[in-house]
Amino acid sequence: MEIEKIKSIIEAILFATGREVKISELMSSLEINAEDVVNIVEAMRQEYRGTK
Repeated sequence: MEIEKIKSIIEAILFATGREVKISELMSSLEINAEDVVNIVEAMRQEYRGTK
């Protein structure tokens, strides 16, 4: 799955749940491994902070 699409899905999940979402939940929903989830979420954090 394309990285930008995964980011959009993670963003939607976080918005819709309104709570802390565990890596295992994202792994299950996205069918990707923990390392990929962590790397993508970290990239998203940096983008939101404006520090690519």
